Amino acid sequence: MINIETLAKKVGGSIEGDSNLLISGVGDLKSSPKDFLTFLSDNRYYNDLVQSKSEAVIVNHDFPNENIDKTVIRVDNPVYAYIQILELFDTPKKNNTGIHPTAIISSEANIGSNVNIGAYSVIDSNVTIGDSTSIGVSCHIKENCQIADNVIINSNVSIYDSVVIGKNTIIESGTVIGSYGFGLTFHNGENHIIPHKGKVIIEDKVWIGSNCSIDRGTINDTIIGYGTKMDNLIQIAHNVKIGKHCIIAGHSAIAGSTKIGDYVTIAGKVGIIGHLSIGNKCTIASMSQVTKSLKDSSFVSGIPARDHKKNLKLNAHLNKLEKSLSNTKK
Repeated sequence: MINIETLAKKVGGSIEGDSNLLISGVGDLKSSPKDFLTFLSDNRYYNDLVQSKSEAVIVNHDFPNENIDKTVIRVDNPVYAYIQILELFDTPKKNNTGIHPTAIISSEANIGSNVNIGAYSVIDSNVTIGDSTSIGVSCHIKENCQIADNVIINSNVSIYDSVVIGKNTIIESGTVIGSYGFGLTFHNGENHIIPHKGKVIIEDKVWIGSNCSIDRGTINDTIIGYGTKMDNLIQIAHNVKIGKHCIIAGHSAIAGSTKIGDYVTIAGKVGIIGHLSIGNKCTIASMSQVTKSLKDSSFVSGIPARDHKKNLKLNAHLNKLEKSLSNTKK
């Protein structure tokens, strides 16, 4: 258990109530027991807070603490503070088994200190693995890869040759990084596969979900920028360059040679065609199909994707037209 005063210092918050309260975990408003810390970031859930069994809550500075018999931590951003505290109670676990005897490691690999390598994993020649990195069961790291310190690679991940992975990156199970992209040329009645000689470069603090596929570049590299977070089942094609701190939700696909700026949010099941430029701080709504480049801070939706407000107006007009035509037929 952790004293709530310690937690408040961790997030730079101020306490109102019992500063000696002991916290054993974190949870949501509805299900947390009394010794759990919860949070409120939206006043629409005020009634849930009133009924919550939790004796402690994180709120913003403007929240009125009236008729709430709970110890309060006030912060600028309750969600971020909650994440910081959650990490204290739920740090991702590494596979702390050392190097399993069934792992096959080339004599020409360079393995750092405190590295964990799971059963039946294969590490090829000229691979460098940094300190405190963990590689799960049945992974294959091909030749000339560079994996930095404190990386977590979960089971059944395949990393092809010459891939570079930055510090503090997490790669979930089943992901494939560095395979050939879908590049073809038609000649003499046949489709011929174009060789891919570029790399995949994954910068620091990236999170890649399960069963993703990130293709290597043809000549230039495919790059996933610093701090970017990717959900499960995402396809990143050859030569794509993704900026820093982007968020990409599941089932999205980005076609070849497209450039994604910084702080871009791509919702679920989005398709982006190749050779586009998506500006910084753009938002692409779920199930959109992007067929044109986007300027900075664009918010688009629909098929084809267009300005979100214009798309809502268009849909409203189409609904009116449909009703009008229906009435005409009657």
